[in-house]
Amino acid sequence: MPRHSGGTATEAHKVRATPRTSDALEPEPRYELRTMGLIVESWPAQDILRWASERFSSRLTFATGFGAEGCVMIDLIARLQLPVDVFTLDTGLLFPETYDLWARLERTYGVTIRAVQPAQSVPEQARLHGDRLWEREPARCCALRKVAPLQGALKGFDAWLTAIRRDQTLARANARGVEWDERFHLVKVNPLVRWSKPDVWQYIQTHNVPYNALHDSGYPSIGCQPCTTRVGLDEDERAGRWRGQQKTECGLHASDDAGRAPRSQADTLPELARGDMSPLDARPAAPIPADAVHADAAHADAPQPEVTT
Repeated sequence: MPRHSGGTATEAHKVRATPRTSDALEPEPRYELRTMGLIVESWPAQDILRWASERFSSRLTFATGFGAEGCVMIDLIARLQLPVDVFTLDTGLLFPETYDLWARLERTYGVTIRAVQPAQSVPEQARLHGDRLWEREPARCCALRKVAPLQGALKGFDAWLTAIRRDQTLARANARGVEWDERFHLVKVNPLVRWSKPDVWQYIQTHNVPYNALHDSGYPSIGCQPCTTRVGLDEDERAGRWRGQQKTECGLHASDDAGRAPRSQADTLPELARGDMSPLDARPAAPIPADAVHADAAHADAPQPEVTT
């Protein structure tokens, strides 16, 4: 599908499309990452985002798959006016509703979400690997259309933001707010890692965040169109992904900790813990600029999730 142009908001609200190629940060010492992973365990998402933006500056990027959590992340980045590069993996197999959401997010927040595409188009892949590879070898298809493009997109950055939650899959159950990404060899920052599904939807409803229309039609988790089906009321939210296959992840968030007991509040440093609070507790440390987002007037005065300092 042809891509569209970005929004027309002021440059202060636009995201960077090109990472710097000089004065790169030295790789984060592992002990520093382990410590930060513990420290941020009780931080609200806004504080984690501010820290990441200050620490990595233009060497920070956000990869969104346009899930509900990704939409929340884009809203937070815009509200906090953080100069974060934003991109998505355009596999060429996304739902029409996903492309529509892409355009709506750009219009709403005045950002440009750049497309990162595979080396081969879908017809080219079919000629080289056979038609409908996702049905015969879904892991190989994801490797070609998602993992390899992401690996290339992350070059030149020192850290990337994700929108994963611990309670989504077993592979994500041990994710930290800040950690080292062994697969892509850079720092991985997961501001929403402690959020639950109700937290996400509470934020979306409170702040009138655009989201994929398919969520209202039985699709709680949305990926490529051929590999995503509706989910029953009694099924796991990711049951519709690669249905009938022994596969629950596309390979972007694989974890060496998969299979271990999920992390808990007890894993945090006691002297740094700020209490067993909800991720949505408290108020921002600094007021959100009124023009940071183009919100509906009915939601302009809605209470903001708190940020502790």
